[in-house]
Amino acid sequence: MGNKNFIKGMPPLDGAGRPKGAVNRSTAQIRAAFQQLVSNNIDRLQSDLEAMEPEKRVSFILKMSEFIIPKLMSTTFENQIELEYRELNSLMQKAPDTVIEALTEKILTLKAN
Repeated sequence: MGNKNFIKGMPPLDGAGRPKGAVNRSTAQIRAAFQQLVSNNIDRLQSDLEAMEPEKRVSFILKMSEFIIPKLMSTTFENQIELEYRELNSLMQKAPDTVIEALTEKILTLKAN
């Protein structure tokens, strides 16, 4: 399954797929419809919440908050190193040769000690 020409770790093709952060139309339409549903029934939702037992009310609010408040992405040590390596690589691509030579020299002196 999937694309047989794709190799793990291969950079994405330019212009392939949706841009990062772009929401597909179906998702946007569903979100808009759900927002409208909640807006039209806010008084009813409030009274239903008030009628719930405290335990169930807190549980319901916590479950619904998952759809409103974005979850924090757990960052592993390896992920952090990979992100920093990518950022460093991007900076190195833009840096003048003299800066790269100076950095290389500094790294080699640190390695020797």
